[in-house]
Amino acid sequence: MQVYAVDAFESGGVLVFRSRGFSDVNALTVEHLIAPSGGNTGAVQHETGRETELVDQVRLSYSLAESDYRIGAAETRLPDGELLRVSETSLPIVLSSSKAQQVVERWMSESNRANVSATFSMPPSAVSYEPGDLISLSGQGNTEVYRIDRVTDSEAREIAATRTETTLYLPTAVSYTHLTLPTIYS
Repeated sequence: MQVYAVDAFESGGVLVFRSRGFSDVNALTVEHLIAPSGGNTGAVQHETGRETELVDQVRLSYSLAESDYRIGAAETRLPDGELLRVSETSLPIVLSSSKAQQVVERWMSESNRANVSATFSMPPSAVSYEPGDLISLSGQGNTEVYRIDRVTDSEAREIAATRTETTLYLPTAVSYTHLTLPTIYS
């Protein structure tokens, strides 16, 4: 599901599959949120991951659609990366080499963009917000888009979200190399 940027979550007793990046971005303001009790930390708590969690290079092994399903590999790296942190994945999936390259480039951008997370509380009446929804939060002089990862219902709806970029999931032109189909003898 990660190759095709699809999220799965439970909503109202039903398993829901949703493509990333194709939902509307809902703008949230401080008035929509519940401030935490007993502190002055603000309505939204931002957490930035450690720099050591950022990835310099992403590699993917897969089956090549163009070459009789031989093993293929795609990789991308940051231009100034030191190659200290490499994320490597091998999947039993058939992809064209251009599609595999798009996947690793999106994964690299996703992983480094998702280094920032936000947690906040909303009133119980905000039942329309579910995992996978995109929201924009203003703060620290800028507006960022977040994808809701988890909603915990209690006295208030506790929401955990990860920073994302909607343009990562827009369709792009894929250049297909000439596919030669194998000859089948009967």
